[in-house]
Amino acid sequence: DTAEPKQPKFEANWESIKANYKDPEWFNKTKFGIFIHWGAYTVPAYGSEWYPRQMYMDTAVFSAGLELKKQGASAEFLHHRKHWGDQKQFGYKDFIPMFKGERFNADEWIDLFKKAGARYVIPVADHHDGFAMYKSNTSRWNAYDMGPKRDILGELFKAGRHKGMVMGASSHFAFNWSFYNKKDHFDTTDPEYADLYSSKGKDLKEPVSDRFKKRWWDRTVDLIDNYQPDILWFDFYVDIPDFEDLRPKIAAYYYNKGVEWGKEVVLQDKNFSHQAFPEGTVIYDLERGKLPDIRKLPWQTDTSIGKNSWSHVENWKSKTANELVDDLVDIVSKNGCLLLNVGPKSDGTIPEDQKEILLKIGKWLEVNGDAIYGTRYWKAFGEG
Repeated sequence: DTAEPKQPKFEANWESIKANYKDPEWFNKTKFGIFIHWGAYTVPAYGSEWYPRQMYMDTAVFSAGLELKKQGASAEFLHHRKHWGDQKQFGYKDFIPMFKGERFNADEWIDLFKKAGARYVIPVADHHDGFAMYKSNTSRWNAYDMGPKRDILGELFKAGRHKGMVMGASSHFAFNWSFYNKKDHFDTTDPEYADLYSSKGKDLKEPVSDRFKKRWWDRTVDLIDNYQPDILWFDFYVDIPDFEDLRPKIAAYYYNKGVEWGKEVVLQDKNFSHQAFPEGTVIYDLERGKLPDIRKLPWQTDTSIGKNSWSHVENWKSKTANELVDDLVDIVSKNGCLLLNVGPKSDGTIPEDQKEILLKIGKWLEVNGDAIYGTRYWKAFGEG
């Protein structure tokens, strides 16, 4: 048999992707999904899911873009010293064995999300902290081999698909390169943990190494191949110039996989600060914000039930169900979907106040869902 190998539908360049990609109609009909921030950062339950970054900020606090936000130690640094000790003796890695998720039940979570009226679910697969919430073939730092010792993502995918949910995964791993502050008096410079804290040196501005980019690629491909997510969501750092060459490559890889699996898949990105993924090649995602008017192409807002955090913290402050329904209505009227985040506790339970809010939204959707799911935007838009 000398048949030529089949040419992939998508080639790793924007021209090919633009010519062959169309936003899947199924996504635009879903309108409401659930995002889940759950990881070892829920053990300290302080500050936010950025605790692993901030706990090493001893002399100054830097933003993601490395701008100076404040002089002096962060609240998390001081909290960590007081409650957990010195950051060289007790580092972020030491929370992982304490992160047990002993009460986690994938079926219970999915049942709750269904009752809330959600049509899709996106658990965080890889956060900036470098700890994978699935059975990873590329990193020892994963939930199957450490902590809960379970394939959290796999269990959620199985339960969700069994119950008719669209299942996605989010990758925030690109920012792992710059996430941890590297100083000799922290455990972050110990070469033994470079596969958790990244191999970046002490220079804040050090460009992303080819070795790390390969790690990011292998890790993302592992996630795609083994879980076949219907949606793949990228956080902001993939948008920086260092990842420019990999963006069309990963989009083509994932879209070709969708063709191979016989389903239309959705890639989501923030296009943070510029058009990292050209218009019409991905579904645009906006964090904690809304568009001012109708966008003809589908888009998504991701926001949290929590006003002050994405992951469970002791002083979590919830928005009201009413505020969130107003957001949903406004977003849907502008051709968008709402991805609403929950923050489970480290034991794997979803706090009662968050449950109550989800169930209230679900009750509202039971009555008004016909005006939400599968709808098209009109000439006028906006809640109120």
